[in-house]
Amino acid sequence: MHLIVGKLLLQQVEGLSLGNGGYVISVFSENSDRLKMEMGPIEYDSGSANIICTYDAICIRPFKNEVLDAIVSNVTDLGFFAEVGPLEIFVSRFNMPEDISSSGYDSIGDMWVSEDKEVEIKKGCGVRLRIIGITVEAELKAVGSMKDDYLGLVSAATNV
Repeated sequence: MHLIVGKLLLQQVEGLSLGNGGYVISVFSENSDRLKMEMGPIEYDSGSANIICTYDAICIRPFKNEVLDAIVSNVTDLGFFAEVGPLEIFVSRFNMPEDISSSGYDSIGDMWVSEDKEVEIKKGCGVRLRIIGITVEAELKAVGSMKDDYLGLVSAATNV
């Protein structure tokens, strides 16, 4: 019974958005000693047994002004999208450093390039950004900025 309830817990809880509580990335394994179960009340109408489960999980809960390292997933002429696990962050061209946003978008290479051509933000790059806004709907989404000190390109693109 312990294995069955543990597998059902994994199916129902992993990947669940908790609204303002964040997003459940992973529940510790069903055969772990971290999963505690105790019998709850039995429903008289259906005969179903309620089992109260206490478990540990890894969650992500972003905060405004938090600095994160993300991977660029999509580049457009309006900015780019980056991902940190299940969190998708949009960085507008107006929230990029002056030397990148003024020189503009290279549509041929599908990337943002700085004036000195040293910084290229394209799909697969690692960027450090600050979250300036969060929306919690069916999915977690955020708006980010790279205008502050120590933010920007962290690693070059890998073959994606």
